[in-house]
Amino acid sequence: MDHDAGTDSVASEAKSDPNVVTNSLHTDKSEDLAATNDHHPNVYKDDIVKSNKTGGIGIAINRGGSTDPGNYQCRVRWMNGDIEKVQDAKAVTVADRRFSLGGYVFSASEPTGQVGLVADLNISVDLLARDGTIHKDISTKMLKRVRDFAVGDYVVHVTVPSLGRVDEARENVIVKFDDGSTRAFREVDPSRLEPIPENNFGVDETFPYHIGQRVRATRLKKPNRSEGTVDSVTAGPVFVKWLASRGVGPDSSVPLVEWQSPSVLTLLSSLIHTNFKVGDWCGTKDGSLGEALLIVHSRTRVDVAWQDGSVECRREATTLIPTETPVDDVFVAEQYVMEKAIVDDGNTTEPKRVGVVKSLDAKERIAIVRWLKPLQRAEEPCQFESEETASVYELERHPDHDYYTYGDVVVRLSPTEQGNDTKHLQQDEVNAGLSWFGNITGLKDGGFEVTWADGIVSKVGPGAVYVVEPDSDDGEPDAAGSGASSASSWGTVDDDDSGAHEIPKEDPSGEKDDPSTQSFGATANPQSEGSVLENKALEGSKSGISDEPVTFKGDSYIFRRFDISQESLDHHYVSEEEQKIKEKVWVKKVHGDWKILQDNLPDGIFVRVYEDRMDLLRAVIVGSYGTPYQDGLFLFDVFLPPKYPSEPPVVFYHSGGWKLNPNLDEDGNVCLSLLNTWKGRGSEVWDPQSSTILQVLVSIQGLVLNAKPYFNEADYDKLIGTVEGERRSLEYNEDAFLLNCKTMMHLMKKQPKGFEELVKEHFIKRGSHILKACNAYMEGYLIGSLTKDALIVDEPVFANSTSAGFRLSLEKLTAKLFPALSLLGASDQ
Repeated sequence: MDHDAGTDSVASEAKSDPNVVTNSLHTDKSEDLAATNDHHPNVYKDDIVKSNKTGGIGIAINRGGSTDPGNYQCRVRWMNGDIEKVQDAKAVTVADRRFSLGGYVFSASEPTGQVGLVADLNISVDLLARDGTIHKDISTKMLKRVRDFAVGDYVVHVTVPSLGRVDEARENVIVKFDDGSTRAFREVDPSRLEPIPENNFGVDETFPYHIGQRVRATRLKKPNRSEGTVDSVTAGPVFVKWLASRGVGPDSSVPLVEWQSPSVLTLLSSLIHTNFKVGDWCGTKDGSLGEALLIVHSRTRVDVAWQDGSVECRREATTLIPTETPVDDVFVAEQYVMEKAIVDDGNTTEPKRVGVVKSLDAKERIAIVRWLKPLQRAEEPCQFESEETASVYELERHPDHDYYTYGDVVVRLSPTEQGNDTKHLQQDEVNAGLSWFGNITGLKDGGFEVTWADGIVSKVGPGAVYVVEPDSDDGEPDAAGSGASSASSWGTVDDDDSGAHEIPKEDPSGEKDDPSTQSFGATANPQSEGSVLENKALEGSKSGISDEPVTFKGDSYIFRRFDISQESLDHHYVSEEEQKIKEKVWVKKVHGDWKILQDNLPDGIFVRVYEDRMDLLRAVIVGSYGTPYQDGLFLFDVFLPPKYPSEPPVVFYHSGGWKLNPNLDEDGNVCLSLLNTWKGRGSEVWDPQSSTILQVLVSIQGLVLNAKPYFNEADYDKLIGTVEGERRSLEYNEDAFLLNCKTMMHLMKKQPKGFEELVKEHFIKRGSHILKACNAYMEGYLIGSLTKDALIVDEPVFANSTSAGFRLSLEKLTAKLFPALSLLGASDQ
């Protein structure tokens, strides 16, 4: 979900954080950004750190370095169980870093470079035995866990081949008390048998009991039996959320009860070795080092599949950094993609091509894509018909193959014919059951390398399996070929009675000043103007509404900013039932809003209300210069519910199917705390006594359609000024400008009722400036660096700031934008 906060100033952070750049506007040069890093990398949550004073090993509980080092605030749990708040970044050194298979990473030495996927992990650990002996550099592939099952494990039922996820695992514990007696605790309750913390990072929450563990029993009749030592731990009943049966899709019912005996379950264990970490208790598979060993140190080597198609093996984990933001718009090698239409006019009948990314230039936003031939059967291997260089802005994720990556759990679908990769299905019943479930361990040539639960490794096409979503609460798998889509979809995807109301002569509502937009932080120029106008609006006016157009300084439009429209037929909320009998307070409030809008609309906002539908209004906002939305038109429909103003207005954005801002969804939803569609507090939320429609529109103009919309996303304000944040912001602005151009063409072709003359007037007046901006950006000037008349203000600073992929896409768009503007009568001069 997105939020509506503006881009607050972070100058103080930028001066002190080694991962923060002070020039927050121009950040296209990776060497400039990388130069801001010092020799003390940030500490991330779960990092293994070493005290530079004592040499002790600890685990970072939270990230350090994201704030002013004067308030560094990195909390570390040391081996003795103590938790220390580390204030100085130089007091610790990162000794190891944990990653998960399929996670996205950057190189610490090139944080603005390409993204990589964690393809494999090779972990060696130091083990502390009960007698104090330390066994060094033991591969985690030689280890076993201290119990068979844990919450989150994937398991296979061996007699009724089905896949499930463990929601609860109970265990049976035998304790030898200090008085020499022994007692068995079946399905032990932790409140009755409490682990006694040792000097070893605290209690292991995943596996609280292990052989040799000191425990304290409660509620026993004999007090001399209160403490003892764990002598044995065995698996008890396991509660399993069943997800799928062999060979069938995700909607199949699994005829199994949730509580199962551990004897009929097999752990999907091919990747267990990647999950061991410092602080875990474990044993060795051969038992040669004892029953219970504590991991006290680790050294991780990472295999990384980079965007450029290369695979780097056994890289030190501390030389990589995890991404801190979702990467929905990041493409990597071997990812399935579809081509976007340059401009989708809604009449496209041609199927979209489907391809696989071969390699990608992250800086230039260019990908080499191998386009697929249509398949006859889902389980067939992929075949490619052509290879092409494409802009990443012309690609989108495949809807049936979105987040599949290394480590994902898959279920094999029943093949239509037995192929070479399914021969091992003809085995004994137990192994045959295991052969239907596995993990993705490789991605190559559009296919998956899968390590099945029986140990066999084979390559399958994406249509031959479906992938289980790792964090699905309801257990629904994500189908890659579940039968709902045909095999050919991998080669192509089809695009498939109130009467008239008089305008009031005066507004006695007595609206008061409201500072709500002030709390969102500083943004582009329109905000300061909007805030002044908003305060003026909230004072109210005693004069009547005039029929003459209101003239504002700098207003050169003939089209009135505020007027009454006679027809609301294409309004998004026209089908909403209008209240028959309107409450007096409702009518009074609406009339007051109309008066405020007529008297106080700022430059760039145009509003129409409806004579036949007092509960509807429509607004168009012109994108401000200095933003990626410059000279764009953005259409919003507003509905005033029966409980207005106790409830805020409902706003719909006509997106054209594009998401060009974190707060404006493709489905038309507008995320704004003032509309109660996003969290907020105090003056940020709707106040029935003081909030107005004008306030909503000014907030959208100044706080949503701002210069750096990437940071509108929830919690992204913490990334302002950081290397990763500013790099991603530049990429987001490129995409936003391209979508702005598409939106322009969409509105020119499908002009909204009541605003036809505005569309024509605006694009005739601004057409030459729009084309001038396109040319400047194709020459490499920074998005949002132009003046109102699309002039370049500082050539040395803003040159060479756009990517080759952006320029390639913009060139194609401009070839369509120019004739569209010319058709309306715009000049290119």
